[in-house]
Amino acid sequence: MIDLSRWPIESDREEWRHIRGYIHGSCAYEGETMSYWGLTVTYCDEKNNQFLSLGGAAWETKKERDENLSTIPACPEGPYLLDVEDEDSIVADRPIDQKTVEALLGNSVGNLIRNARRKEDSRG
Repeated sequence: MIDLSRWPIESDREEWRHIRGYIHGSCAYEGETMSYWGLTVTYCDEKNNQFLSLGGAAWETKKERDENLSTIPACPEGPYLLDVEDEDSIVADRPIDQKTVEALLGNSVGNLIRNARRKEDSRG
């Protein structure tokens, strides 16, 4: 069973919404730099040769991240990956299914992908 009570989802939690410019464990949060342990959901779009970040969550400790990770079921294969991030980089990834993506991020996959494409397009 997925424990969503401690999952600071991008679209639902004000605190996560304010984190800007995170790259593999370093965040700019109101002008401060901090380390985090994160999970990011990525859509692997083979047709367009793109990786789209659909959303994610971050915790202050590896233990908290790993506790949340342990509640998320993996699947054999598919276009959605859960990237496991430490303070410096992505250290692992594993496939997750559409139902899990939607449960974690609180939105349909179609909407999440459209929003991710808009963000990518706005970056030029």
